[in-house]
Amino acid sequence: MRLPALAVGLSLAALLCATGAGAGCPDLPPPGQGLSVLRYDVTRGDGPRTPPLLEIDSDGAVAVRLGEEVRRGAMTRAALAELLDTMVRDEALPEIDTAALDTALSTPLPDARGGMVVGAVADASTSHLVLELPGCRHSVAVQGSALRSRMRPDLGPLQRFRRIELRLHEIIAPLQQG
Repeated sequence: MRLPALAVGLSLAALLCATGAGAGCPDLPPPGQGLSVLRYDVTRGDGPRTPPLLEIDSDGAVAVRLGEEVRRGAMTRAALAELLDTMVRDEALPEIDTAALDTALSTPLPDARGGMVVGAVADASTSHLVLELPGCRHSVAVQGSALRSRMRPDLGPLQRFRRIELRLHEIIAPLQQG
């Protein structure tokens, strides 16, 4: 299945350096190398699985796990660059820190009745996201991102992570349904 291609004018190095987070990061690996550049998984407390729910390589090959089966699709390198541009520049993925997010989410907040509310979510799945380019690696893990993003609209990094997650679900869904 071919996913929609969107043209972009920025090189990956330019967009990573523009954020300040990826200074010195090279472009996507040269075509033909097929190196994994993005992995996304949702688990019940364990670390990410192999294969993950979604994996995209530097040539645009897309793999989506569906039970024991892996379905494959493709996106152009331009579409991949656009996705990474959105994740890195627009949503500032390299600035989302798992430990800082965990701390913010575990800090009690006052509620409307004068009490305190803790953002803990029992038995929630954990979303794992890894972006990996030569010389650049960033990973984030967030427990209960869907529910917590609704509970904490004030928490910018969580909202940005959730928007990235929803964008990845737009890639996953057609392959799961096809």
